Amino acid sequence: MNTLADTTFLGIPALRWAVGLLYGAVTVALLWGVREVLVSRLRNAATTETWVDDLLLALARRTSRLYMVAMGIAVAGLHDSANGTLPLWLRVITIAVFCLQLLRWANTGVDFWLTRMSRGGSDGQSPQRGSLAVVGILVRAAIFLVVAVLALDNVGVNVTALVTGLGITGIAVALAVQNILGDLLAALAIAFDKPFRVGDEITVGDTTGRVETVGLKTTRLRLGTGEEVSIANAEVMRNRLTNVSRTEVRMVPLTVGVAVNGQSGASLLALAAACEAALSAVPKVTSARARLEGIVDGRARIMVESVLAAPSDLAATRPLLISALTDAVSAGGFNVLGIA
Repeated sequence: MNTLADTTFLGIPALRWAVGLLYGAVTVALLWGVREVLVSRLRNAATTETWVDDLLLALARRTSRLYMVAMGIAVAGLHDSANGTLPLWLRVITIAVFCLQLLRWANTGVDFWLTRMSRGGSDGQSPQRGSLAVVGILVRAAIFLVVAVLALDNVGVNVTALVTGLGITGIAVALAVQNILGDLLAALAIAFDKPFRVGDEITVGDTTGRVETVGLKTTRLRLGTGEEVSIANAEVMRNRLTNVSRTEVRMVPLTVGVAVNGQSGASLLALAAACEAALSAVPKVTSARARLEGIVDGRARIMVESVLAAPSDLAATRPLLISALTDAVSAGGFNVLGIA
């Protein structure tokens, strides 16, 4: 009577086949169970505030059945192997499937990260979407190269020369396009640090305008006179950058010049108090203060500072401030020499 130990298939006893299949089935069942537990426990991850559970759920859903079966076959092969190594053909297949699964996980992680980075645009569109897309391509390419080198190394290919060649090529390319890379890295800095968004009014050096687009190489500003100016991203990050749109309060300084003409110090101080009172009464001005700064060549200088309720009120309020100062100086019996 034949037993499992006596029966053979492809030269392998049926008992060894049965034990190997059992090990493989247990491995697949464990991997499948872990995946299903993660998916079921993290299914409501979107309702939580943390991002870790969202990432784990995405990675679990991207775990393929082919990967589980390949791992089961590898475990069965290792159990049956006398020297603890897989046959070359099985090792190549297992490494290939494992690397494909790594790429699936890495791609999912990159997509998850880019999605989180691109959120927050008030109009539903991220001004850094182009920069983030390039980051995604570069990260995916780097991951692919690393996984490919690891796969070749594990199947017995000598990758030393390949890694050396890639390093030399990378250095040569970086030196050839260093200006472009500088603008690209500056675009990435803008995307991550977010010093401004599309629609903000910013000042770069001596140029002030509204941000139209943030590209991979340049940032485009629309000036108040209508022209569009393109500034290299590296120059934007290199120069002093002022985001006018993020100003919480706007203080408007004005200097009033009046002729002294033998006026007393008390009358000049009274004029400063009158200027302060006049500006405090201007609509959209929350507070104002004035002080006598000095007298030079028969001309007194009074510094007046007004704080506006909103920065956007500057254009409409500044003419009212100048008009109120003119009336206050004239009412005090002084001649206006200038207001600026």
